[in-house]
Amino acid sequence: MGSLVLGNKATAPGAEVDPETVKYRRQWKINVDKVTRYEQEICEAEKIWGEVSGLDYKEMKARAIEKARKKEGITYDEKTVESKK
Repeated sequence: MGSLVLGNKATAPGAEVDPETVKYRRQWKINVDKVTRYEQEICEAEKIWGEVSGLDYKEMKARAIEKARKKEGITYDEKTVESKK
């Protein structure tokens, strides 16, 4: 088993750091690569934008409503449209 050091053991200015603290600081130095993840997310966003940029919201909504009506068996004819105006 090992030990886990939480936080960063602060030392007074000018004080000598003990060997154990030096060892743990070297061991727990973590480098986070944010650029790679950012670039991957940008590529994914560009891909999705390419797929949806040409879509028309009103047209998609009209198709969805028509599909739901057909599924429920509701007829939609010109008389119904005229009476609602």
